[in-house]
Amino acid sequence: MKKRMIAILIMAALCTGCGQKENSAESYNEKPDKDEVAVNAAGMWDVETSYGSIQDLMSEAECVVYAEVKKLEYTVEDGSVSTDETVQVIDNLYGDVNKGEEINIFKMGGYAKIKDYIDSYEEEYREQARNFAGFNNLTEKDIETKYVSFLPQGEVDTDVGDKAVYFLKKREDESELYERIGAYEGEYVELSNGEFKVPGLEEYEEVNSAAEDNDESMETCITSWDEIVGQIQ
Repeated sequence: MKKRMIAILIMAALCTGCGQKENSAESYNEKPDKDEVAVNAAGMWDVETSYGSIQDLMSEAECVVYAEVKKLEYTVEDGSVSTDETVQVIDNLYGDVNKGEEINIFKMGGYAKIKDYIDSYEEEYREQARNFAGFNNLTEKDIETKYVSFLPQGEVDTDVGDKAVYFLKKREDESELYERIGAYEGEYVELSNGEFKVPGLEEYEEVNSAAEDNDESMETCITSWDEIVGQIQ
């Protein structure tokens, strides 16, 4: 059942009222190593509708695909970080996407060099961005070379080679770019045992471990291929 959800994504709130610098985009084609990430700024989605079931997702989905991540590109622009995820379709479950086709999925959140994030604001507001609590204890070298991770709660930090079932629609302002229905709620990430993580705030690693150990305490967080496909109409 759909319900209202009040949430704030931290990256959008760091510099409330800040001016933004035009044409300030910086992009990265590889995920940084863990030791390169100095700040983890987890937050919550700013969405009005939550999708509590596959039936809810299907009410707005234009296509549903089982696909493998082939490429990740992170972009910081105007104080916002996003991910362009290139996936290759393994199986088309609904809609007009072809098996073997590569499509691009837009996600809010990702990684950015801290300096690039600060510099994406107009000069007069950069000090305010620099004074974000997560950056206060960093050295100037850290600011220059380290990354900040903006990963909203519920998101799985996917990598190249990961697979998932995606419930998608075309992004309104970019006809060739898809977005997930309900953000993370429209992505069922595959676990190492072949089952899938039900979208939710539970950590992927915790759910994956439970699936491997047949831990029934998290059975509501795990679903099967047949259960997903059986609900797609």
